[in-house]
Amino acid sequence: MNYSSQAIIVDEDRNIYLERNRKIWSLSFIGGKVEQWEDYESALLREIREELGIHLTIDKLLAWEIQPERAFPTGSWISRYFVVVLSESEKKSIENETIEVYDFDTLQRLDDSEFPIERVSFLTQVQRALDLL
Repeated sequence: MNYSSQAIIVDEDRNIYLERNRKIWSLSFIGGKVEQWEDYESALLREIREELGIHLTIDKLLAWEIQPERAFPTGSWISRYFVVVLSESEKKSIENETIEVYDFDTLQRLDDSEFPIERVSFLTQVQRALDLL
């Protein structure tokens, strides 16, 4: 079993911050694998520091999902999705050229190939995060 922690990062203007994977050219949430010594929150805060170069606060656990073994060569994954709301100063502090900012309408119009997981699932998680604002 593998574990991951993902951040759905939004701001007060309802923009969504996603990372562009340059190898496969798809968009993804900020996050990654939970190491053996970490809990989900610690892993996510570490990933945010590594990927964005800033310290953020996790606002809320949004959802978790189990992805079956057949979908990944490394086995099944349990992923937790957290909402992170950026302040104005945090938005200006992001230090990563692979971060792209979208409003929800634009995100909905993107092609399926832009998403690393099933598109409807991805957009549902984003919409649920925006509903919390």
